Parts: sequence; C-alpha cells; structure tokens
Amino acid sequence: MIFYRATVCIAILSLLAAVRSQAFADTPENQQSLNQKQQNEARQESLATQSKSLLSSTSNKPEEGLNLPQEAPCYPVNAIEFENKNAVAHWMTFQDVMRSVRGKCVGINGLKMIHKAVQNRLIEHGYITTRVLIPAQDLKSGTLKFQILPGTISDIVFKGDGGEYIHAINNFPEREGDVLDLRGLEQGLENLQRTPGSEATINLVPGANPGETRVEVMRTQPKHWRLGAWADDSGSKYTGRYQSGLALYLDNLTSFNDMFYIAYGGGLKNEDGRRSDNVSAFYSVPWGYWQLELYGSKYRYTQTIHDSVSRYLYSGIEKYLSAQLSRVIYRSASQKTTLAIKVFRRHSTYLLNDVEIEVQRRKTSNWKLSLEHLAYLPFGQIKGSLGYQKAAHWFNEQEDAEEMVGNADAQARIITIGVDGAFPFTLGTFSLSYEPHFMSQTSPDRLTQPDKFTIGNRWTVRGFDGETTIYADKGWYLRNDINLNLPQWGMQPYLGVDYGEVKGSKNDYWSGKHLAGAALGVRGVKGKFGYDLFAGVPLIKPEELHTSPVTLGFAMQWQY
Repeated sequence: MIFYRATVCIAILSLLAAVRSQAFADTPENQQSLNQKQQNEARQESLATQSKSLLSSTSNKPEEGLNLPQEAPCYPVNAIEFENKNAVAHWMTFQDVMRSVRGKCVGINGLKMIHKAVQNRLIEHGYITTRVLIPAQDLKSGTLKFQILPGTISDIVFKGDGGEYIHAINNFPEREGDVLDLRGLEQGLENLQRTPGSEATINLVPGANPGETRVEVMRTQPKHWRLGAWADDSGSKYTGRYQSGLALYLDNLTSFNDMFYIAYGGGLKNEDGRRSDNVSAFYSVPWGYWQLELYGSKYRYTQTIHDSVSRYLYSGIEKYLSAQLSRVIYRSASQKTTLAIKVFRRHSTYLLNDVEIEVQRRKTSNWKLSLEHLAYLPFGQIKGSLGYQKAAHWFNEQEDAEEMVGNADAQARIITIGVDGAFPFTLGTFSLSYEPHFMSQTSPDRLTQPDKFTIGNRWTVRGFDGETTIYADKGWYLRNDINLNLPQWGMQPYLGVDYGEVKGSKNDYWSGKHLAGAALGVRGVKGKFGYDLFAGVPLIKPEELHTSPVTLGFAMQWQY
C-alpha cells in the first residue's frame, strides 16, 4: 500500500513538473480536452431541434422612384407630412418618396401614384391592415398631407383542440390593441411550429369595430414527446472511438411552447482502461421576439498512460453550464437579425488513479455577446455571425496553471466571425448546391487550453483522423461542399475541400500551421433515420503531424 501511494505521488509530481515547465505541451490529454469541446458543441447542435423558418427570398422591392406625369391643373409640392405617423415603426421615414416628389408639380393622377407608393410601403413592411388616407387640404400651401389609419388587433384566439394547451401571450409579440404587423405574426407562427410535427396557420377576419382584425390560429401537435438515438465514430482511440447515445425530448411541457431534452451517451466498447460517457440537458422557451436557452453537460473519460514502470488510469471530468437570452431585433420578409447574450461556466478536474491533479483543475466563467443575421436572397441563403467573448471571474475562480506560469491571460478576450451559405445551381440536368462554411477566431490575449482554436478533424478541416490536431490562439478555416441533390432518393452525395491555419501562440510545436484536406461522402434522410458516411484524405500538413492516410467515418441518427 505504501509502495502504491509512493508510485502515485511520483507520477503526480512528474505531471506537475511537466505542466509547470510547459503548460501547453502537446499531449494526448490536451488533445482529448480540445476534441471533447468540439465534440460537445457538435452533439449539442445535432440534438437541437431545427424550427421552421417563414423567411422567403421573394419579397416586394420598393419602387426606385416615382415618375410623376405632367398634368394640368397641378400644384407644386415641397414637403410631405404624415398625420399619426407614430402608429408605425419610427424608422419608416418615406424619405425616398419625399425625394421623388419634392419640387414637382402634382396633379390628380400624380397624387394617386404617391398614395399608392406610401400604401405599398406600409404593406411591404408588414402593416397589411393599416391604411393611408388623403384628408381634405389646400395643396396651394406646397405641403401634401396623408393620414395613417392604423389597423389594430382586436384579439388573438386559438380555434379547435390545438389551442387547449398553448398560450398566445408568449408566442406572439403582439397584444390586443397593438397595430397589426405581419412580421410579428410570422414570428408567432415560427414559435408555434418550433417542435417537429407541429403545424400552425393564421386566419385574419374583420373585428367588431372598424380598423380591427381578429387573429384566429389553428394549431396541431401530434405528441408531446420524442425519442432520439445516435451512433458515430467521433471518439478518440484513447477513450473509445465508437460512441452512441439516447435522448428524450419533451415538447410544450408547461403549455408555454417550451422544449426540453435530456441525453446520455458514451463509448460502445469500453475496455483496456478506455471509457467515456456524457450526459446533457437543454431547455428553451420563447417569449415573442425573445428566447431563453439553458444548457448543461457533464463528460467523463478515462484513458491509460504507460511509463517504464507501470501504467496509470488518467481521468477527466468536465462540466459545462450556460444560459443564453436572445432577441430578434430586425425582421423583414426575407431577413432576420438576432442579438444574444450568453454566460457560461466550465469546471474541469483531472485524476490519476482516482487522485486529483490539483494543478490541472480549471474553473472559468465567460460571457459572450453575439449578433447573427440570416438572409434569404434570390440566389441562395447566407448567415453571418459576429461574437465577442470575455473571461469573467464571477465565482472566485482560482488561477489556471497556464495563467500562473504566464502562458495565458486571466481576462482573455475572443472575437469570432462565422459565415455559412447555401447556393443552388444546375449543371445540365443535375441539381447541385455549393455550401461554404467559414469560421475565424482572433484574440489580443494569450488563451487557456479550452479556448484555443483547433483544426484537423471532422468538424473543422476534414481529411484527418482527429487524434492529433493543431491549435493556437488565432485561426480560421473554410469548408467547401459541392452537393448533388437527389431528393427522390432522399440522399445527397458531396465533395468537400477544406483549408485552415492557426497562429498566435508561443511554444509552437509544429513546423507548419496550415492544413488542407478533402472528403467524399453521402448524407441523407430515410424516414426517421439520418446518416452521413464519408472518407477523407489529408492534402497539406506538417511532416511531424501523424494521421491516417485515409480516414473513414460515419454518423447516424434516429428519431421517433
């Protein structure tokens, strides 16, 4: 027993010395921590429910300008005034209409054209029941006056059985007496259809009073629970390559159209000291243009470390908690902008033969502000995001080992930029699409291990087995997919070519900081079953980075 404790102490002291001499050492343990972060993010994204979008690439464009006819009699117009303009959004100034009219001589037909342009502008921005009137006036004054008569909502009611366990107050941003805005109704419809299988439609009928509209909602939700399962080979050879898991979803649990899931996963084959398991939970609820999301996960892995004397079991336990509040700050028929604030906390502990290595303990808190814009364009879809993250010591976290030895900054800042696109095109009789994905990270500070930018696996630059990646404080990568769309077979063969690079860290280990790889695969959905099968090869890499010449991979999902 004394010999065993002494052996463990010697091993721990050796690890402590290694950490203090080189806090960034490129070890399987560091690689496992970095890969696990990306694996958790990918799993959270795959478990997330994809809600329906009512955005469309076909929207009415505003008229370029008014070509007023020459008429007699006519009256010179130098200004346009709107009575009751505060009934609509403050940013609707109609400046382009004013510029087209100012200084022109307007007759009866020109007046009708101006009236139509103003009315169409209101409809274009969602005020479909608001009317523009031309009051009695003296045009000799040089000022053309319009009166805005707002169309309001008398009430929002659910029709049929689908409205028994749902509320309008948190799904629709508009209330009784508000000006009817089609964009608000579209947001409400998206909220009502955020769970798979749910369908909702809206019918507008005249209200009891002039200018009022009654919003009638029909909604169906077949069931309030779902089951999901997955299997893939995204794990590490040190902790078990083949992974699987189960998830239970509860939809509209509280009648506020909320979503909840709990998931458990782990290695399919745990042996020879290799083991991994994880549990995660997620909850979200909408409130008009707002949405609250809560997420938590716990991951544990065990691997065997050998030395000249014996072997040791090295384990890691990583906990993650986050809360995010987001709001749609702009919405049109084809575009949407969302602002979000997120706070999250990581807690990592590491053990050698069940004895904690205190110098490797990590407790960090961060906040992140992000802006995301989604646009449906005539030639495709594009989504861009900008994020700013900063470390915050809110819970008296102790200094990280990397911070103590001066290899990382305590108040680190990170800026991220992401761009995704989907652009369909045809080649002869074939339907294809090009889907780029760009991600970059930069920081003026030195980052701790979990925040570093990593490339060289199935989630970043493909073609590499992911056992060894390259990472640094800054970096970027670009993934390019050319897809062959075969909807009749429910499948999509694809060819991917990726490139990425990292920079900005001291104590670099690699002679090169660039990676390029290619992947050939097929993804698809058949009934309740989804799959992705691929093969990848490295194209550019540092000579000392060891990876398989051909990497085969798969991912499968099932949901009921």
